[in-house]
Amino acid sequence: VARWDGNAWSSLGAGGANGVDFRVRALALSGSDLYVGGGFTEAGGTLASRVARWDGNDWSSLGAGIAGGELVNDGVYALAVSDSKLYAGGLFIETGGGMPVNYVAVWNGSEWTSLGTGSENGVSGSVRALAVSGSELHVGGLFSGAGGRASLRIATWDSASVFSNGFD
Repeated sequence: VARWDGNAWSSLGAGGANGVDFRVRALALSGSDLYVGGGFTEAGGTLASRVARWDGNDWSSLGAGIAGGELVNDGVYALAVSDSKLYAGGLFIETGGGMPVNYVAVWNGSEWTSLGTGSENGVSGSVRALAVSGSELHVGGLFSGAGGRASLRIATWDSASVFSNGFD
């Protein structure tokens, strides 16, 4: 991962604290914080399981991060920011701390949690795209169900904490 300043490319970090140790699949910006997702396990020499934050000077992990996915090292494919929440989607079914999240999770600033509970947790297959519009999170990917309901490849998570079928 690198940054373009209008004239030249530069690394995020220096020496052993430079970048991440494997592929990047997703980026999201919130203020001066850059969130990076992918298949890496370290960012700037710090353990960061598949998701990390660059604050303009240093790398940091987000808790225990995201667990390995269906394809080893390809955990996070999409990131989206809304207010103080970071959403991550990809090939993972649990957080690095072992919480079941079924392909999509939210970081609230201190911990990863699922969207929904029990059998209505997450979606039924990999997530490849996330977009925020107002208080809604739109989720796209290779799934046929969201929150325990039929939903072919697109679903919406709303402010009432419920998945709906696409844009219905």
